[in-house]
This record gives sequence, structure tokens and C-alpha cells, in this order.
Amino acid sequence: MKAKITLIFLILLFSPLIALINVKAQPTLILFDNRHYYNADNCDQFIDDLKAKYGDNIVILINDSSQLNDYIDEARLLILPNPDGTFEASDIDTIRNFVEGGGALLVMGNWHKYIEAGLLNQIVDGTGILFTETSVYDEDHYDYKPYCPLIGTWTPYPLSDDIKNGVTEDIKYDGAMLVVEPPAVILLLTYDTAYAKDGSGTVVASGAIPVAAMSYLGNGIVCAIGSSMVMKTEYFYNKDEYGNKEFLLAVVDWLYQGNGYIGVQVLDADGSHPISGATVKLDTTTSTTDNNGITAFKVTPSTDYTLTVENTYGKIHEETVSANKGAFITVNDKHYDYNIQGQAYDVETNGTIESSSWNPDTGELTLSINCEDGTKSLTIIYEVSRLPEYVKVDGNIIARKLSYDEFVAAAPNVWYYDEANKKVYIKVQHSSVKDVLIRFTPPPIIGGEAVPVDKMTLLLEVITQYITIILVVTAVAGAAIYVWRKSK
Repeated sequence: MKAKITLIFLILLFSPLIALINVKAQPTLILFDNRHYYNADNCDQFIDDLKAKYGDNIVILINDSSQLNDYIDEARLLILPNPDGTFEASDIDTIRNFVEGGGALLVMGNWHKYIEAGLLNQIVDGTGILFTETSVYDEDHYDYKPYCPLIGTWTPYPLSDDIKNGVTEDIKYDGAMLVVEPPAVILLLTYDTAYAKDGSGTVVASGAIPVAAMSYLGNGIVCAIGSSMVMKTEYFYNKDEYGNKEFLLAVVDWLYQGNGYIGVQVLDADGSHPISGATVKLDTTTSTTDNNGITAFKVTPSTDYTLTVENTYGKIHEETVSANKGAFITVNDKHYDYNIQGQAYDVETNGTIESSSWNPDTGELTLSINCEDGTKSLTIIYEVSRLPEYVKVDGNIIARKLSYDEFVAAAPNVWYYDEANKKVYIKVQHSSVKDVLIRFTPPPIIGGEAVPVDKMTLLLEVITQYITIILVVTAVAGAAIYVWRKSK
């Protein structure tokens, strides 16, 4: 009995120590790759601020590949300015493995002459972020010269709001444009007066240009900025009138805290066009999709959230989502289909568009519309420049109404063509999915090519052709008479 009591006592005494042995120490270091032009000499204030906040023993300057390998397992965040010739090929694998394993990477480029776009793009491959050999200019918002544009357009996402906390001033920039596609999300853009040039001086983009973005790689997270100059002490980081210091410290702090993000994009029924203005909720945080159909939220890694998407017709999507450090969710809003089947027509319905097809030989658009049994669907087709020949529902021609009021008052199944606004309205009673076929009258043939024209245009074209024929015949006849008379 005493032996059992002694054994239990020893287990209770040493179990906390056993648990500590089994728990892997969490990485704490911030590594700054110091091998390049933007190093601790040129960016000394930024480095000093990091050490003041996190400690000299936390911020480690990396001066060669062996140091990188020695410290990478203890790192939580790696800061990589634009790399140069001292960067080794093996470092790419080291960095990617670090990020994929759960690490955070802050990676920065440079302006077109010095940016190592090839190396940078190998590092961020698969994130949806692309560094370009360009320089960004703005002749309306700049400091010193237009190639030092002022940046102040944050994307309207909860994620961006969280990161920019405390950043109120414009950021002085000198660097490249980023190309950003899902799963990456844009954080920061130029003002819409900016433009980007490549090395030959050709303007390759204009308007609001992406310069900072967030993405994920494996279980880790990547923040990319198109300029390393933003942290250079002289003329940039040390200028109190600009927000470079606040911006960089906010980004570092956000990454160091171990945050993640979830991006959401809402597309139309066939996934070809973004839906702007959709309401997206992640638990209690609400946002609205931008012109690219995108929004993004800060999340705690490995935590479940309820994602809800709504439009004017109500809730269109709900699911439970989570992320390690990043995730990107695509939602199709089947109430809309823009440029359906590659045609000019846009379609909207209070039902859902389950499928669609286009027959170019007959000019027939077929929509499979789903709606709750016993209800009526209202489908509107936009950009219809000609009166349809007929409309069918499940193979049966339905009645056309000659005015909108008649259409509204009529029982389904009916349709109406609004010539002034180029819309077709179709009302259908549902007991299941209904196939709606719209046959568009082919346009008249002129000069061997079908073109949509109105009657007056067609009449003028025909008159012009007849006049041309008469003139040609008259000229030929006149020439023949002249030759005949000369021969007499």
C-alpha cells in the first residue's frame, strides 16, 4: 500500500516536468536578413526600434546562409529586404520551408533597376503575389520627385483596418508595383493618380496600384511590400510627416503576434465576374466586397468562424471556416451572371441560375432557373438590343405582354421587352427547376456580316448601297458611250 502511495506521489510531483519536456519551445526570434543593401547601416532606426520593442536578444541580424540555418528554427518572423548577389539558392528552400511550417515572412522589393524580381518571385511562388520590374510614379502625390509617391489608399477590409491601427499619415514610397491575385489580398494601394513604368519607360499600369499585400504559404503567412526603401532611415523612415515608421512597426507587430487572415471573394453564377457590394460576415464582423468582389478578415489561427454572405435577396451562403495562417474562400452568387456564356447579356434573378447555355447558330440562350416550389421567379436580362423572337418555359412558348404594367399584373408564365432600357423581364411559376429559353432574332446581314442595327440605320445602308450601284452603272455607261463616240 505504501509503495502505491509513493508511486502516485512521484507521478504527481514530476508530471509537470514531464509535460514541460514534451512541449516544444515556441519560436520567438525576429530575423533580419542583413546581407543586402537595405541593411542595419541604411535602416538603423528601424532596427533600433525593433530592438527597443522586442529586445536585443530577440532581433537577430543574419549575415550569411549558415547563420540563417542556425537561427531559422527559433524564428517567428523573417524580414527579407530586396536580396542581392550574396543571396544563395539554398536560402530560397530554407525560407519557403520556414513559412510553410508556420513562420511569418515580411518580404520587400525595390524599384525597377535594382529589384531582384526573379529571386523574390521564387520565394513567394504559389501565394498569388508577383513582384514586377517596374517603378511607381505619382505626379500629384509625391515627395521630392514623382518616383517617390505618397501612398495612402488602404483596402476597405477589416483586415486592413486591423493592420493599419495607428497609421494616419501617407507612406513615402520608392519601389515596384505588385500584381496580386487570390489567395492573396491587397492591403495598400497608391492614389488613383499613379502609374507604373517598366525599365524601358513604358507605362504598364495606371490608377490605384497595389504596393502591399498579404497571402499564405502552407501553414505560414507572407506580407509583401514592393519597396525596401520604405524602411531606409534617410529621407523615408525618419521623416515624421510620413507614416513609414508607424506602418512598418504595425506590420511587424501584426505578424509577430501570430495572426492569420481569411479572404473571401464573391463571384457570379459561372465564376467569371466579381460581385461588388455583397455583405460578408465573419461571426460578428461585417464587411462589404469591393470592386473585385473581395474582402478579408483577421483571424486567430485554428479557430472556427461562421462565414455568412448576403445580398439584396437575403442569405446566399453560410459555412464554418478556419485557417492556420491564411485561407481564401470563393462564393458563387447564383442570382447573377454577367456576360453570360460570353455574350453581352447580364442576367439577374430572384431564383438561382443553376446552368446556362448559348447556341450561336440559333441565337438561343437557355437558363435553368431554380426557385422554391409554389413561388414565382422574376428573371431580368440586361443589354438586350433587339426584341426576342419568343420565350419558352420547359419547351412551351409563353405570352408576351406589351407593357410593364400588363406584365406585373399578369399571372405567370409571361415576358415583357423594355425597349427603352434594353431589358427582358420573365415571370415563371415554379414547381421545380425550369428551363427558360430566349430566342434572339438574328440581326440583318449587311456586307456578309451580321450586325445589330435599327430600321433607320438599315434603310440608310440600303439606300447608300443603291446609290453606289447607280453611280457605278452610270460611270460605266458614260465611259462606254464616250468610247463609242470616239470610235465614230
